[in-house]
Amino acid sequence: MSNNVDKFSAYLEAAKQQKNTPEQVLARQQQVFERDIAPKLPKEKVEQARQHWQSLTTPLIEQAGFIKFEQPDPKVLNSKQYSDNLNKFYQSGIGLDAAKQQAYEQTKRDLTPDKGALGYGRDIGLSALKGAISVPEAAVGLIDIPTGGRIGKFLENEGGIIGFRPEAAKAALDDLHTDKYKLQQQDFANATGLMAKLGVVADNPSLVVNPVVESLPLMGAGGVVGRGIMAVAPRVSGLAAGAAGEGAVSAGIQAEQIRSQTDDGHLSGKQSLLAATTGGVTGALSLGGAGLARRFGVADVDTMLASGMGSTAAMANKGIARRVAEGAVTEGLLEELPQSISEQMQQNAALDKPLDQGVMDNAIIGTLSGAAMGGGFAGYAGMQRNGQVKQIKQAQTSLPAALSQ
Repeated sequence: MSNNVDKFSAYLEAAKQQKNTPEQVLARQQQVFERDIAPKLPKEKVEQARQHWQSLTTPLIEQAGFIKFEQPDPKVLNSKQYSDNLNKFYQSGIGLDAAKQQAYEQTKRDLTPDKGALGYGRDIGLSALKGAISVPEAAVGLIDIPTGGRIGKFLENEGGIIGFRPEAAKAALDDLHTDKYKLQQQDFANATGLMAKLGVVADNPSLVVNPVVESLPLMGAGGVVGRGIMAVAPRVSGLAAGAAGEGAVSAGIQAEQIRSQTDDGHLSGKQSLLAATTGGVTGALSLGGAGLARRFGVADVDTMLASGMGSTAAMANKGIARRVAEGAVTEGLLEELPQSISEQMQQNAALDKPLDQGVMDNAIIGTLSGAAMGGGFAGYAGMQRNGQVKQIKQAQTSLPAALSQ
């Protein structure tokens, strides 16, 4: 492993010269292990070796200035749990440095209190605030596309006391989340493989609930755009208007997020094109998903927000459970899954990152969040439909009786 550490150290020197981002460096750290180290080990030794690899290379990343890691908490180090965990990990044979790191992380987790009702409310409220910030961010991003990011750069007012800096504002709100939620996010990011990540989400539903809450303001903004389109062009269907609204919001948020990560704070022609393409692909996938939903009598979220058409005649004979399941599949698997993959890959391409960086994480959270929203909206539309059908039947029953009197 020492040879791999030497190569990684040399990579860090080159990465500083090339101005690589911390995300790129951390992705390379994981990539080297998965590609060059893990395949040579017995399966039962992989996790132990991973911890050892991280204990050797993480300090190098910090020394290179890419990330400033938190200072150890004395309360953790001085606790009995830390002593017990250190002894346990050291006896496993992973070495003292790796044992210290694992013992610290485990003890910190053990000592982190549960959220409680106030903690859940705090995380949800912060997610809602971040979602609200994303609405003007998307609006500025739409103007960034034809102007090469000049509007966003101007509003940012870099170095000034006041400026429109949505990414910085959301990062500040991230720091205010409960320690428990931060650990849940860390566990998800550190999990390797699809099933491991799904297991983390299953144990921590907040990883889906909070992103759903954060996405609601942007969904509402897409619905407003869709209604505006229908007001200007009444012949446009609710399906097309809803898809166009979602595509516009996706393009805007993509453009501003890309611009905020560029060295000069502007967008190149390629980056503007990729942001616009993101919106086009998202809109097309949304339209296709909404069309399938309509064909099978399932309420579509974006169509509902744009036109209020939450149900079809085909839904009349369906139970709520079936509607929820079909809405979850349509919005989650048919729309959000490909949209999440497309959006992340195009952002990576715009910023010259590895195309697959963050794709799995984005796809998992996007799919599950979409399924939750799609199922919820479909169930709501179904209950509305059931109420309408009940009212009609009551009217049909009472009318003959009234006429016979």
